[in-house]
Amino acid sequence: MKIQFEYLAKLDEQMVDKLSDFESDHFKWSWSKKVWKELASSSRNIVCLWQESLENNKKEIISLCVFELSSPDFCHLYKIVVDEKFRRRKLALALFKQMCHVASVELGFSKPHIYLEVEENNDGAIGFYQKMGLKQIHIKKRFYQNGNSAVIMQGVQDCDKP
Repeated sequence: MKIQFEYLAKLDEQMVDKLSDFESDHFKWSWSKKVWKELASSSRNIVCLWQESLENNKKEIISLCVFELSSPDFCHLYKIVVDEKFRRRKLALALFKQMCHVASVELGFSKPHIYLEVEENNDGAIGFYQKMGLKQIHIKKRFYQNGNSAVIMQGVQDCDKP
C-alpha cells in the first residue's frame, strides 16, 4: 500500500475532513474538526502521511501519521493511528520510517531529532517507540484530559529510504 504524503495546509477541505473523521473513529485523543481546520490554515509545517485500502469499492483510510517539522532539525510526532482491522501488519513501522525520510528530506538533515508524547499506560506504543530507538526523557503529569500523564520520548533517527 502506497503511503500518501502532503502538508496539512495544502490539503483540500474534503481531505482534511476525511483525515479528521478517520482519527476521531480510531484514536482516543483525537483533535476536533475545528483544530484540524485551524492547523490546516496555519503556517506551521504539519505533515500528514496516510494509507488507503479499497473497501467495498471505496477507498478508505487505514492508517495516519501526523507530525510537525521545525528548524533546524526537529520533528514532533503528534500521532500514528492504525485502524484496528489492519494492526500487526507493520503499517505503523512503515509510517514511522516514511516520517523519518520526509523529515530528513524536507529539513535537509539526515538525522532529525524526533520527539513525542505518549500516554503513560500505552505500553504498546511505548514499546514500539523504544524499538525505533526513542528514549524516555520526562513525564508530564496530568497531561491528558482524563488526568493521565504523558511519557515524553525523543531520539535522533538515522533516516534511510523507507
